[in-house]
Amino acid sequence: MDEQTVVIRAVVRADGTVASAELLSDPGYGFGQMSLACVRRQRFVPAADEEGRPITATSPPIRVRFPRHPRAADGP
Repeated sequence: MDEQTVVIRAVVRADGTVASAELLSDPGYGFGQMSLACVRRQRFVPAADEEGRPITATSPPIRVRFPRHPRAADGP
């Protein structure tokens, strides 16, 4: 296992906080749950309507990559 990828989608409120988040792809081993916890703590730039006012909207898929650290592959 050299790399794992999680795909998440979030609903971002007009104030940039996350209203909800869902896993679209989860390799297991806790990667998905940790990614959800992280995205829920983030603040995003919200979408805007035609007049430039911030609105609540669903994000495009967010890919979170977890590469293996080179030293981890060599052992302790």
